Amino acid sequence: MAFFADPANVAKNPEAVLCMVPCALSCAYHSISGTVLANIFAWRDKKQATK
Repeated sequence: MAFFADPANVAKNPEAVLCMVPCALSCAYHSISGTVLANIFAWRDKKQATK
């Protein structure tokens, strides 16, 4: 199995496309969770600053 999904590897090994799936899922998860956590901490800091 190929480790990179460049056009040459995909032509030889179509399953190489699946190598991108874990990376794409990880990127989406971290992008969303990072944004959510940043907003939670910003909300908490703003709440503490008004006390």
